[in-house]
Amino acid sequence: MTLSSLISRVEEGEGADRVIDGAIYDFLSTGLSVSAEHIVTHTAPNPSWLPRYTGSLDAVVSLIGQKLPGWEWSATGRKGPCYGHVWPAGWRDDRAVLAEAMSPARALLAACLRALSALEDSKAGLADANSKDRP
Repeated sequence: MTLSSLISRVEEGEGADRVIDGAIYDFLSTGLSVSAEHIVTHTAPNPSWLPRYTGSLDAVVSLIGQKLPGWEWSATGRKGPCYGHVWPAGWRDDRAVLAEAMSPARALLAACLRALSALEDSKAGLADANSKDRP
């Protein structure tokens, strides 16, 4: 699964989704002998070791700390549409990455994944990371 397709699944869905949590864990991890998404789908639908990325702001904030150290974040809204933003510390302009979803956790998660995608595509800047218009 590509990062782009994961972002779409996060933005389009609602509520917590352990299969998507597993797919994200798989994407961000290396050296797994068995896919977390496979475990959730076929063996244990709710493993305690798997972060609840799609249902927990705390899990997403922890992910931001691990994968985007030094970045700041914000999440607004309670029920869709909600918005998530991430940006390098000290910046809040064209380098901010925005995403929209039906819950704050999903919106912030999508913004985090968009920023990771932008960094992967180009270490130079994040200006093109927002494919949606800003609200």
